[in-house]
Amino acid sequence: MYAWQKVNRERHLAKQREYRAKNPNRDRAGHLQRKFGITQADYDRMLREQLGGCAICGASRPGSTSFHVDHDHDRDAVRGLLCFRCNAGIGQFREVPALLRRAGDYLELPRADWIERPAIARLANDRARELARAGR
Repeated sequence: MYAWQKVNRERHLAKQREYRAKNPNRDRAGHLQRKFGITQADYDRMLREQLGGCAICGASRPGSTSFHVDHDHDRDAVRGLLCFRCNAGIGQFREVPALLRRAGDYLELPRADWIERPAIARLANDRARELARAGR
C-alpha cells in the first residue's frame, strides 16, 4: 500500500466514524429494511408490544445492544424480537419446535431418572417416532 493510499484510507475511515456518530440509527434503519422489510418504527412498536423485553424470556435490553429480529426463514416473515441467548438457542435447535419441546422434556426428567438409562431411551424412542410421523 502506498503512503497516499494509507492517508486516504485513514481519512475515509475517520469520516465514516464521524458520520456514524452523528447518525447512529441510519445504518440500523437501512439494515432492518433491507434484511427484514421492516422500518425502525416497526421495530420500536414490536419492542413496545413485548413490553421492552425478549419475546421468549422477557429479558430487557442490555445497555446499547439491540434485540435480534427473529424471522421464519421459510416464510420470510418476522416473528418477534429476541435476546441473543434465546435467538441462538432457537438456531441451535434448527427452529424445530418438536426438538425444543423434547429438550424441555429432557430437562424436566425427575432427579431419579437422571442416570436411569431407560428414561433417556424412552425419550429417544419417543423422538424417533415423532420424526417418523413427520416424515423426517
